[in-house]
Amino acid sequence: MIRKTTISWITAVLGIILLGAVPFAFDNLTFRIDRYTSGLEQLVTSLLSPESLVYLTDAGERALFPEILDPFFYSITVFFTALLLAVLAAVILSLLISLLPDRLYRGVKFISFLFESVPDILIAVSFQLFVIWFFKQTNVLLFPIASSSHQQPYMIPILCLAVLPLILCLRILLFGIEKEYDEPYIQTAIGKGMTRLHVLSFHILPNTLAGLVRQLRTVVWFMLSNLLVIELLFNIYGITNFVYEYGNPAIFTVAMLLFYLPVFLFFLALDVLLKIWAQEEDDSPSLSFSFEKAKIVWNGITAVLIKCRRLFASLFSEPLFVVGFGFLALLTAASLYHQYAFDDRVPQTLVKYAKDGVTPLGKAPFEPSSDYWLGTDQFGHDLFYKIVSGAKYTLGLAFLISGLRLLFSFFGGLLFYMMRDRVKEWLKGLVASMQYMPVALLCFFVLFPIVTNEELSFWDKGIFQILILTAVALPTVSVLIGSEIEAIYRKEFITGAKVLGGSRFHLFRKHIFPHLTPKLSLLFIQQVIYVLILLAHLGLLRMFFGGTALMEYTFGSMDLIPFSLSNEWSGLIGSYYNQMLLRPYLILFPVLFFSLTVIAVNLMLEGIKKAGEKGAWQTTAAFKPRKNRLQKAVPLMIFILFIGAGSFVGAKFSTDLKPVSAKETADTKETKKDAPAAAEENKPVVMLNEGSIAGFNEGRLGLFQIGQTFAEENGVEMFGKPEKVEKNDGKTIYFFRQTGYAFVIGTDSDQKIEWLQTELDVTRDDILRQLSKADEQSSDRTMLTYFKQTYRVNFFLIGSEKWTVSVEKNTES
Repeated sequence: MIRKTTISWITAVLGIILLGAVPFAFDNLTFRIDRYTSGLEQLVTSLLSPESLVYLTDAGERALFPEILDPFFYSITVFFTALLLAVLAAVILSLLISLLPDRLYRGVKFISFLFESVPDILIAVSFQLFVIWFFKQTNVLLFPIASSSHQQPYMIPILCLAVLPLILCLRILLFGIEKEYDEPYIQTAIGKGMTRLHVLSFHILPNTLAGLVRQLRTVVWFMLSNLLVIELLFNIYGITNFVYEYGNPAIFTVAMLLFYLPVFLFFLALDVLLKIWAQEEDDSPSLSFSFEKAKIVWNGITAVLIKCRRLFASLFSEPLFVVGFGFLALLTAASLYHQYAFDDRVPQTLVKYAKDGVTPLGKAPFEPSSDYWLGTDQFGHDLFYKIVSGAKYTLGLAFLISGLRLLFSFFGGLLFYMMRDRVKEWLKGLVASMQYMPVALLCFFVLFPIVTNEELSFWDKGIFQILILTAVALPTVSVLIGSEIEAIYRKEFITGAKVLGGSRFHLFRKHIFPHLTPKLSLLFIQQVIYVLILLAHLGLLRMFFGGTALMEYTFGSMDLIPFSLSNEWSGLIGSYYNQMLLRPYLILFPVLFFSLTVIAVNLMLEGIKKAGEKGAWQTTAAFKPRKNRLQKAVPLMIFILFIGAGSFVGAKFSTDLKPVSAKETADTKETKKDAPAAAEENKPVVMLNEGSIAGFNEGRLGLFQIGQTFAEENGVEMFGKPEKVEKNDGKTIYFFRQTGYAFVIGTDSDQKIEWLQTELDVTRDDILRQLSKADEQSSDRTMLTYFKQTYRVNFFLIGSEKWTVSVEKNTES
C-alpha cells in the first residue's frame, strides 16, 4: 500500500504541474510543443523558488506567500465543513427515508432526483435572494451573503456548497441500501426477528458506507467546481476567486498543489479505513489488441447499431425518457424555427407607447408580463427570445462536445486497456490529478487569450472552445471506459467463453462491446450534464461561446458590461449576474432553463436505466417488453402535450415577429397623421443611406455638423429637452431621445460640436454594403471603423441588429 500511495501522490503532483503548463502551449489557435516545454520549464523553475512568485494588484506587485495562505485556509475550512456536513446529513436521512412506507419512499427518491439535477448556480442565487427578501420583510439579516474587509461569510457558503454533495451522497446510499436488501444474509437477519432499524444500522449501513467512501472522489470533484461558483457569486476571498482575479499559470499551479495536499491526506485516511474494513482485489487482466483485425471490431459495432432500432422503441415507451426528450426537442425546434423563419430576431422595446402610438407608458427594462413573458433587459431586448435564440447553441454544444468526448475516449479506453498494469497505475495517478482542480479555471486560462483576441472570427473562437472543452475530459473518460472494459473482462461468462476457445477479438465483438454499449449510453448522458454545468461556470467567468463583446450599460456612460454574441445561455448568465439585485429575473430565467435542461437530461438517463432493467439491452431477439394499454398511451399523450406547447410558442412567434405589411403600415400612418413629427416616424434619427454617407464625408450626422456652434435650444427644437447633460473640464455632453432612439452630442468649451453619436437598426452586412467603397479598418464582428477624409466613422454593435454610429475628427490624420 505504501508503494501504491507514493506512486499516486507523485503522479498526481506531476499531473497538476503538467496541466498547469498547458496555457503556455497555445500560439493563437495553434498548439506548439516548443512553447509548452519552455513554459513547463519556466513553471518548474518558479515552483522551485516560491519566494520569488508575485501577483499584480492595482497597488503594484505583491509576494504570493504568505498572502495566498489566508484565502487557502478559508476555502479549505468551508470545503471540508460542507463535505462532512453533507456526508453526516446523508447518512441520517438515508436511515430515516429507508424506514418510510414504500409510497413515501418512492416520492422522496423522486424529489431527491429533481434536486440532484439543480445546478449549483441556481442554489447559490436562490439562497442570496431568499436572504435579501427575508431582510427586506423583517429587517433581520440571517447570514452575511458577501465578504467584506471585516469578515468572511461562512454559514451560507457552507450550506450552498453542501446541498449538491448531500443529494449525491444520499442517492448513493439509497441505491446501496436497496441492493443490500436483496442479499441472503439480510433476509436471514430479518427472519431471526431483528427490527428493520437494527438491520439498517448494524448490517446494511456499514456496507453501503464503504461504497460511498469509494465514490467520494466524484463528490469532491463536483464540490471543487461548485466552490468556484460559490466564491464568485458571494464575492468570497477564497482560493479559487484569488486565482481567477490574480492568477497566471504559476499561481494556478501553486493553488492547486496547496489544495491537493489536504485532499490527498483525506483520501489516504479513507483508503486506510477501507483496507481495514475489507480486502480489495487489485488484479486486472490485460488484453493485447491487434489493429490488424479492426474490421472484426467494426463489424461488431455495426451489429450493435442494427440492434439499436429495438432499443429506441423501448426507450420511447418509457415516460421519463419521453418527457426529457420532448422538452429538449421542443427547445431545439423552437430555436431553429426562430432562426430560419425569423432570422433570429430578438424584439427590442426601448419605450412602450399607448395604443395612440404617442403617449409613452414606460421605458426598458420591463418586468415579466403577458407582453414580455420573461421580461426585458435594460436595452429592451425580450429575454424570452434571447433564451430561445441561444437554445440551439447551448444544447448543440452540450451534445456535440459530449459526443466528441465519448468518441475519442472510446479509442483512448481501448489503448488504456491494452497497456501493462504498471503503466496503467502511473497513468491513473496522472489522470486523477484532474479530480483535484476546478476544470473551469483551467479552461479559463487556456481560453482567455483566444476569447479576447479581436482578430479572430466568431467561429474561430467557437471551434477552439469546442476542442478545449472536449480535450479536458478525454483523459478521465478514457480511463473510465478502459476500467469498464476490465470489469467486464473479469466476469465469469468471459472466462467461460475463453475456455470454449473464443479468441480475444471474438470476446470483444460478441461479449465485451455489447455489454459496454449501455454503459456508453449512460456515460454520454452524464457528459451532457457535465458540459452544461461547465458552460454555466465559464459563463460566470465571462468566457462566452464565440467570444465576449462589451456593451455600454447606459448609453453614453462608457460603463461596459459583457454580452454574448450568440445568446448562448452561459453568456446570458455571465452578462446578467451583476444585475441580480436590481433585476433578479434576468439571471433567474437563464439559470432556470439551465436547470430544466439538466433535469430533462437526467430524466432521459433514468429512462435509459429503466429500459435496461426491463432487458432493452439484451442481445437476444426474443425480448419484447409487455405493456398494457395505459402504458402505451402515456408516451403518446406526453408527445401530444409537447406538440400543443410547440404550437402555442409558434403562435407567439408569429404575433411578435411577423413582418408589417404595406397595408398595416399605411393604416398606421393614417392613424398618426395628426401626431407630432417626432413621434410620427418611429425610426432612427439617422438612416443609413446615400445622404447619411455623404454626411460622413462632411463630419455630419442628421442636421448637425462637427465644428458648428450648438445651443441647447437646437436640441430642444429637434428632440425636446435633453434627458441628461454632463459637464466636465469645460466640455458638455447632451443626451437626447427620439421615439426611443438615443442621440448624443459632445461639445467643447466654446460649445462647438466635437463628436456626434446615434443608433441604427441595421445589420453588419447592411453597413458593409452601403459603405462598400469605404476603407474598412477593423475585422472585429462588433466594431467597424472607416476614415472619411478628415473624419473618423465608428460603428459599434450594441445588440442584435442594433448599432451605434459616431462621427468625430480623425486625430490620426
